[in-house]
Amino acid sequence: VYDLVAHREVAARSAEGVLTIPESFGPCEGRVFMITERAIAQVRVSAPKTAAPGEDIAVEVTVLGDNDRPIDAIVPVRIDLIDPSGRAAEFSGYYGAKNGTARLTATLAPNDVPGLWRIHVRELASGRTADAYMRVSAGE
Repeated sequence: VYDLVAHREVAARSAEGVLTIPESFGPCEGRVFMITERAIAQVRVSAPKTAAPGEDIAVEVTVLGDNDRPIDAIVPVRIDLIDPSGRAAEFSGYYGAKNGTARLTATLAPNDVPGLWRIHVRELASGRTADAYMRVSAGE
C-alpha cells in the first residue's frame, strides 16, 4: 500500500480477506492510496544513447515489483528530460505507467542544446528514481 500524496509505502495488515490501513486523519484531511499485490522494488528507464536535433526519441520507464516483473497497476511517474544547462525539455511531465510501463516519444527541437542530456524518472508511489543519459549532437 502506497500513500500517493506522501510518496511512501504505508504499513497495512491483511486478515481474513480484509485489508486494514492503520492511518489517522485530522479534520478535512485526506489521502490517496494505491494498493498493489507486490511491493515496488525498482524503476528502470531506457532511452537512446545518442540523438540528433529534429529526431524522435523513445523513452521507456518500467516500474518493477519485488519479483522483477512490471507492477500490475497504473503507477504515476514524473519523467524529466533535462538538457545540459539543467532545464527540463518540452516533453517533461507526469505520466501513468500502465501495467508498470510508460512509453514516451519526444521530438528534439532543431535548436535543442547539444551535449549530455539526463532522463530523470521519479515513480510517485514509493518515491524511487532512475536515470538514463543521452548525448545530443550539434545541429547542422
